[in-house]
This record gives sequence, C-alpha cells and structure tokens, in this order.
Amino acid sequence: MMGVELSLTAILYSPLACLLWLVGVAGYTLFHLREVKLEPYSVGLLLLTMWSFAVAVFYNSWVSMAATVVLACFFLFHQWIISRVWQEEELDRLFRRLFHLGTGTALIGWLQQMDQWPAAANVFTRMMGWVPLVPISEDRISGTFSNPNFAASWYAVLLILGLWMWERASRAGKRLIVAEMIVLMGALYFTGSRGGFMAWLAGTGCYLLVRYRRQAWFGVGGMAALLLTVGFFRPEWLPRGHLFWQSLETRLDIWRSGLDLFLSRPVTGIGLANMWFLPPWETGYPVPLPHAHNTLLSVAVELGLIGLVLFVWMQVFVWKGLYQLTAAGRPHAPVLAGAMAALMAHGLVDHPLFLPQVALIYFGVSGLVLSLAPAVSTTGQLAPDLVRFWKNSHRSATFHSSITHR
Repeated sequence: MMGVELSLTAILYSPLACLLWLVGVAGYTLFHLREVKLEPYSVGLLLLTMWSFAVAVFYNSWVSMAATVVLACFFLFHQWIISRVWQEEELDRLFRRLFHLGTGTALIGWLQQMDQWPAAANVFTRMMGWVPLVPISEDRISGTFSNPNFAASWYAVLLILGLWMWERASRAGKRLIVAEMIVLMGALYFTGSRGGFMAWLAGTGCYLLVRYRRQAWFGVGGMAALLLTVGFFRPEWLPRGHLFWQSLETRLDIWRSGLDLFLSRPVTGIGLANMWFLPPWETGYPVPLPHAHNTLLSVAVELGLIGLVLFVWMQVFVWKGLYQLTAAGRPHAPVLAGAMAALMAHGLVDHPLFLPQVALIYFGVSGLVLSLAPAVSTTGQLAPDLVRFWKNSHRSATFHSSITHR
C-alpha cells in the first residue's frame, strides 16, 4: 500500500488520481483480504452493487456497467477499512495530514480566483480537476475537484475537521489552524456554492451538538435561525445570493423532471450514472442533466425504489454507529458526525456522491464509524448512560433487599 501522504495527495489533488487510487485499494483488498465482513451496512452495499449490475445488464448500458465497477470498488474499500483496527493516535495523525493537505487545494482555489492558475480547458487541466468537465458561465472556482459544488463539499468537511483540530491543538498550533481555516473559508466562498455553505453550517451544528450536547442547543438554534433569516430575507448575503430565487426555481424544475423520470421506471430506475445520456424528450429538461440534484432522488432515479430502500438502509446503520460512538464519548465521534451531516445537508440540493472524489468522504466516514462502533461495544463503553442507569438500579435493589432482611 502507498504511504498515507501519497494516498491523501492522490485523493485530494486530482479526480483521475483519486479514481486510480480507489481501484488500486480495491485490487489490493480483493487479493489480500482474508474474510469478508457482512455486517448490515456491508450487506446493503453489496446488494446495492449487485442490483446496479442487474439494472445495467437489463438496459445493456456500458456507462452503468462502468459506474457499477466503481461502486464495487467502494464496497472493497469499505471492507478494507472495517478489516483494520484503528487506534485513536492513528486516526489523529490521519486527520491532521488530511486537513493540512486539504488546505493546499484551497490555496489552489485562491490562485484560481486571482487568475494565477492554469484555466485553459485541456486534457491535463481536466484530469487535475482545475477546469470543470462541464463548462460553467459564472466566475467560480473548482479547486482540484472538477466542479464548484463538489469542491464546496470538500471544503465544508475540511472546515469541520479544522474545528475539531483547533480544540485539540496547543496555543501555537491553534494560530496555524485558524489561518488554514480562513483559507478554507475563502475557498468555500469562491466556489459560490450555497449548498456547500449550508452543508458547512449543518455539519458544524451537528459537530457542536455531538461535542457539547445540551450546552450547544442555544448556539445551534441561533445558527439555524440566522441561516433561515438570511436565506429568505437577505439571500444576497449568500454566495451568488442575487441568483437565489432563480436557482431555487431551476432546482424545482430539475426535481420535477427527476420525479417524473423515477415514476416512469419506479422499480429499476434508468441505470447508475445514465441520466446524462438521456435525450431531453425523455428527461423533460431542455439540457443534459448529470443527476437529479438531490441525493435520495438521484438514487431513486438511477436505481429505482429497490436501490433507494437499500441506500436508506445503509444510512440507518451509519447513524446508529454514530449514536453508539457519541454515547461512548469517543473523541472522533463529533467530526465523523459533522462530516456525515454536511454531506446529507448538501445532498438536499445537490448530489455530492456523484463524484468518486467526494463519495470517498462518505464511504470513508461510514467505514470508520462501523469499524469503531463494534470496538466500543466489545470494550463495554457502549451507552454509558444506560450502564450507569443499570448500576444505580442494581444498587437500589440491593439496598432495598438489605433493608427488608433487617
């Protein structure tokens, strides 16, 4: 296996390198994994992959077949993660390297904003993710992620990770982390992604709730009120806020098209990653659409009701694992929950999992959660509140019994 820094660099700095890294990890796992762990999430992901393959064969779609191969690689990637024993110190080092290397992609975004980075559309710049695969007319940065909205997903998650690191850093380390977070905030703003901005706030709110529990209710409530107030009464304060209502109308049209497409093939869907190749008369939308701009709707459109049920099934067990880690007071629970909440929030208005480079966040977080959660239960740290309740009840019963015998 490649070193950690080289692996993270491949993931962060090029969509093509990220895909090649994923295929490499999948191949390594396929030939070196001693056993396949089929916990409920893995069963759901395996069935989802098999269903996607069946739909691709049914429609004789090579595009869906290729996308299913990528999904199978994510299944093997998940198996690689849950087969390892993750120590807290190891995760700390991994998260630190991820944050610092991720700040480098934000610096590239700043250079793009200042027109100091190659912007000509060619094979190399597209492979590096510097230029969107689909041209956009607005002045927005893509960083190293091929699309402003996908870049915003990464920057939102990195900001949440930065908050977690800031709390654990020394005084000198805090200054460096604050500087890096300012760079990331600027890059997030330059993407012009309102969905990414919402994802950052939602993920930060979830982080605070998991980290501080009841003490965070006031702050999180204030953040939610601020977001709603700005969204409906001062949308011009948001990135590209002058286009807020126009973008909302466009989203509604896309969602209607996606819903009609799902209802036309409710069982099988149209095939994974096939929406872009459908003609306008079939999608009901004048221009090609890569996805339905909502994660759940996109899954339903591509893999039908069966695929949607399997995907939701997987989410249930991820959040169950996050609850277990939170109840046990594990130090990485807040940042994992915040990252997952950010992706879910962004998934309300976009489909960040469409790009493997962003989907790695989801599958990486899911794998870590489901790898750490069983370790919590086996060490007796699961749900300490319930354990304390049982102990107190047992003591009360023992005391009552001793009084009775007297």
